[in-house]
Amino acid sequence: MTMNFTNTNLNLYRSFIAVYEVKSIRRASELLNISHASISLNVKELSNQLGVKLFKPLPRGVEPTGHADKIYPVIKEAFDTIKRGEESLKDFDSETIGTIKVAIPSTLVTFFLKGYFKEFKKKFPNIRFEFFNRAKQENFDLLVKGKMDLIIDLDHVCRRYDFMVTEIQTHKYVFVASKDFLREHNLSSNIIKETLAKLPIIGHREPLNDLSRSLEFDPYIVTATTEPVFYLAQEGIGIGYCVEEVVDSLNTNGNLVKLNVDDLKPTQFTYSIGYKKSHITQVAQEFIKGLKDHFSKRSS
Repeated sequence: MTMNFTNTNLNLYRSFIAVYEVKSIRRASELLNISHASISLNVKELSNQLGVKLFKPLPRGVEPTGHADKIYPVIKEAFDTIKRGEESLKDFDSETIGTIKVAIPSTLVTFFLKGYFKEFKKKFPNIRFEFFNRAKQENFDLLVKGKMDLIIDLDHVCRRYDFMVTEIQTHKYVFVASKDFLREHNLSSNIIKETLAKLPIIGHREPLNDLSRSLEFDPYIVTATTEPVFYLAQEGIGIGYCVEEVVDSLNTNGNLVKLNVDDLKPTQFTYSIGYKKSHITQVAQEFIKGLKDHFSKRSS
């Protein structure tokens, strides 16, 4: 079998990437610690080999051409893959140093993963973490480009792109109310749908949207995260629709009562890990494997 490889010096591509990203040959020279003349020659040589013009000179810096815009993402991804491959060859043990960048809801960290992070730190004390706020669009873009390692969020959120997806845990939502709220409205823990629909309901946006498929109601308060639902319901402001495990964790004084609602199936959401297979580091792989084992033990 014959294998064909490009004869192009990879340093030419490395120079091209740097100039493209900083839009300046001078700044690229400083970034790569290579002389200004060498960067210019590399870019010119690559342009000659490809037979296209890659940059237009400006009074200050350079401007990529359409040809440069077209080849940059392909070349950048190839270099990122090479870098990940080099990293995966390093010995991986308790002395390994690295950072895992994760987009994750604060609720998961606060209530479900703090124990796992403690376990992971004992095993790999030199691994650091950087958390980003949920799976916002910019975080998806960073994951696509290989600048973020993982997204941990609702399963359907993680499947928006062509990522590898690993399910880790399913959470159930329950209706809760304070004892004072039940007394004030002359209610028991058993309630019918028609009554529930007339009461002020507080909840996180995603589960409330799911609930609206089986119950006609106007939410009183819609929150961006789960924790405020618990505290608002605890104050007797309304009926909270909250993750059951969050209620069990925070309801230490027993003031909140779980409600049984006739003929209403509670919302269940599965959380998953999303990642790009070509960009996953060995450090992040170890984190994913341990996280799956952690939740398996909790559910067994």
